[in-house]
Amino acid sequence: MKACDFIVKYLNEVAGIGHVFTYAGGTNAMLMDAMVRHGGLTIVPMRHEENAALAADGYARIKRSLGCALAMSGPGATNMVTGIAQSYFDSSPVFFLTGNVATGTYKYDRPLRQLGYQETDIVSIVRPITKAAYFVDRGDRVATVLREALRKCLTPRFGPCLYDIPFDTQKEEINASEMAVPLVEPRRSSYLADVDYEAFGRILHSSRRPVILAGGGIQLSDTSAALLAFARRYHLPVVSSLLGKDAFPNNDALYVGYIGAYGNRVANQVLAAADVVIALGSRIDSRQTANVQKFTENKQIIHVDIDPDVLGSTVQPTLALHMNLADFFEQLLNRELSRPLNWRTPANWLTAIHQLQDFLPDDSPPEGSRLNPKQFLRDFTRFLPDGTIYTVDVGSHQMWTAQCGVFKQHDRLLCSGGLGTMGYALPAAIGAHFAAPDRPLVAIVGDGGFQMSLPELQTIREFNVPVKIVVVNNTILGLMRNFQDENFNGRHPATQDRYSVPDITKVAAAFSIPAQRIEQDAQVYRGGSWLIEQDGPAILELAVDLGWSPYPKVLPGKDLTQQRPELTEVQQAKVREILYGTTPAIAGASV
Repeated sequence: MKACDFIVKYLNEVAGIGHVFTYAGGTNAMLMDAMVRHGGLTIVPMRHEENAALAADGYARIKRSLGCALAMSGPGATNMVTGIAQSYFDSSPVFFLTGNVATGTYKYDRPLRQLGYQETDIVSIVRPITKAAYFVDRGDRVATVLREALRKCLTPRFGPCLYDIPFDTQKEEINASEMAVPLVEPRRSSYLADVDYEAFGRILHSSRRPVILAGGGIQLSDTSAALLAFARRYHLPVVSSLLGKDAFPNNDALYVGYIGAYGNRVANQVLAAADVVIALGSRIDSRQTANVQKFTENKQIIHVDIDPDVLGSTVQPTLALHMNLADFFEQLLNRELSRPLNWRTPANWLTAIHQLQDFLPDDSPPEGSRLNPKQFLRDFTRFLPDGTIYTVDVGSHQMWTAQCGVFKQHDRLLCSGGLGTMGYALPAAIGAHFAAPDRPLVAIVGDGGFQMSLPELQTIREFNVPVKIVVVNNTILGLMRNFQDENFNGRHPATQDRYSVPDITKVAAAFSIPAQRIEQDAQVYRGGSWLIEQDGPAILELAVDLGWSPYPKVLPGKDLTQQRPELTEVQQAKVREILYGTTPAIAGASV
């Protein structure tokens, strides 16, 4: 069996990969031909290698298993680098496969820039953004290294590996018996010690204003149902990071909101006021905490994470638990059955949170606004069925989606968190579709990210991917323009000046995708209904006025409670009264 056939057969029959996202090139042609001859893998040709990598990321996140992207050497491999970094920072188990030039034209350690045409040392380039990267230039290493790379992808903390194989090595003979060697996935082995359970109980019993901070690790560990049961058992309110936005049903009474630099006002106020924070699968990075010193004042933090290097990296927890979240929830429940904690959140804390939600309204639309994108996103996500997959790009619309989207228990929200990759949503939606073809699928993009991933509309058309695309078009790069307003006296190079957007409905027509444009709130219901009713892919463009900003936003260097536009002194006093005062809302609490 040739190496190319072994790799393809093993990926499909043993590792369970059903789709490979790729762009054709000379050094990966033999691998693609092996896929066609094998017949078990579906080749999804993308229009750019970066998008192939991002599609594999979306596929892996929805499958909660391996994704795969394939590219040729040189520019094909380097084009995937952004997608590889995306999978690394957001912990997606993607197997990146690249064909390289034949070993006779590979420079190895010779002091040359390049020997072979389109030769590139992709392994050295991606080593800092992969769990492991391999140059497999001997036939006797093909099988063992393949299994090692796949296993590393699936070993928590999940992440990408790259497997680079020269063209001539792809032709070498592999012993067919290697197919019988299983891919042994790592077992969970984290353990909640008795002393840690007792410390957890002591901290919880000392609390009067606890809160759960749900991070992206919840979905990575497939523990959203366990989180819901955990929160309800102790009546714990829940706030979420960006990647944890879909970890807890947003329509549940215990859900408070999205936190951080662009977080909901109520969620930020509650997180700042909490005396105990149970951080589950979150890095607790500065984008979430704002001023770290202020954040940690008068707080005990229980931090649970699979990555030991994350624990204590930004804030020092009172209790650090290096655990898989599935083990944490399971073992916590088992211990509670024999030694119950007999504790629940004080009712007056939950009452205070609900009072704050009633008191702090959403920000008013800018003067003269014709269409409210935040209200559209709130109503649209409420209306769609439970189980919908959403992919969201990077920009103001991402912040509005996190602030206002209402994601139900079985919804999934895919976005680029750690890297912040513009152009993510459309290719990720393609990958998500092939991972779960029967689930409703929505991509929410800004005009900037839409233009970055424009060629993939042809991929969507080619495979008739039934994605409903919402293009939030304010004709600027809004998040960056807002940053320029705050820091550079309103000068707008490259965000508004010399930046433009084509006619989106005409662009859609060129790809034979139906599209509509709405410009005012009165058209929202009709436009949203039309979009949902389309059988295949469709585009709804929201014409949004320039005055819409990504607010609320934490002021530079300030704590979570200080956000633009700033609350009046009267409003601030009322917030303090609700959260800390001696009123019935939270009697007995101290500031």
